[in-house]
This record gives sequence, structure tokens and C-alpha cells, in this order.
Amino acid sequence: NQRGIGIISSSAFKIRFCEIYSNTNDGLYAESSTDGDIYRNTIHTHQTTHNIGIGVFYCSPQIKRNKLYDNYTGIKVMGGSTASPDIRNNVIYRTSTGVMVHGIWVYADSGEASPTIYHNTIDNVSNWGIILYQGSSGVVQPLIKYNIVTNCQNYGIYCGSGVAAPDYNNVWGNGTNFEYCSAGDNNISHDPKYGSYTLQSDSPCINAIP
Repeated sequence: NQRGIGIISSSAFKIRFCEIYSNTNDGLYAESSTDGDIYRNTIHTHQTTHNIGIGVFYCSPQIKRNKLYDNYTGIKVMGGSTASPDIRNNVIYRTSTGVMVHGIWVYADSGEASPTIYHNTIDNVSNWGIILYQGSSGVVQPLIKYNIVTNCQNYGIYCGSGVAAPDYNNVWGNGTNFEYCSAGDNNISHDPKYGSYTLQSDSPCINAIP
């Protein structure tokens, strides 16, 4: 299929407990919808240039507890009018043989993109863990807290343009941990000790946030 699941102009959609993989374009795409719920899905193997695991354009669903791996971009948020999805507790990573260039990409050529990005784990992508970029008529202004971003070959959190002050994140082992970001005072940079993406008992992330 070109896309695994496509949602256009839905007032309330729920996509839960699905496995979506190996489509020629994107895994899951939602546009101009409201009150969506994308929960506990496994989405993988969309590795061709610009393919997306979860694409959210001009809408604000909840994106929680999904596992995304070996997608060219894990999650992409596009602002056109307003896009403020709640992105939490997802695990986004590249396997040893897969392709994963961006973890979470937030972009607005026009309108506003202001997602909440909390408690996600992003590991081993080949370019950016989290990338922010706005065009001349767009506003990108996310909240980025409590994430673990590790082993990205270029940048952990990259703010090409837009406004972001990431805080209380563990950003470690990346080519550059922060680029063009006004990082808060409470970020740490330590090995998270997360075998199979589960924190071990001696992880520095335990009790590290309010």
C-alpha cells in the first residue's frame, strides 16, 4: 500500500494496538483531524527517503506509547493552521540493519506547530533525534521535556529555527547533544543504562525529574 492508514478530516479517530509496516510511503498519516488517539501501535520499515512512521499534518492527536523503528522519519508534525499533538512515552529507534534518519521532526512553513514532546526515548538515528524548523510564515514552539535522546550520529536536539528551551532531558552520546537551542539548566548527559529500552536499577534517569 502507499500508506498503511490514512485519516483525513476526522472529528475523533482511534488507532490502537496495530502493527503497520512495509508500505511504500507512510505508515500512518492524519491530516486536518481533531481529538485523535494513536496508542500502542508498532510501526516500522518505512525506510525510503521522506517516508514517515506517523505523520500528523495540521491536527493535534494524542500519540502515546507507540514503538517506531526503521522509518526514515519516526514522527513528523506539520503546522499549517495549528498542530499541537501530545507526543509521549514513545520509543523511536533504528536497528543495526535498518534506516532511520530523523526521530521527531517538527516543521511549520505557515501556521503553528507546538507539540508537547514528553517522556520519549529516541536512539541511534543517523541524523537528528529531534529537529525543529520553521519557514518564513510559520511558528514552531514545542515543549520538550523528560526525553532520552541517545546515539544520534549528528545531533540530539537541533533547533534550526523556532523557539525551544528543552529541559529535564537526558541527551547523551550524540555527535552534538544540543544545536541552536537554549537548553535549560536541568538537562543531563549520562549513559541512561536502559537495556532493551527499560531503565536499569542504576540508571541516572531514575528520580531525575520533579
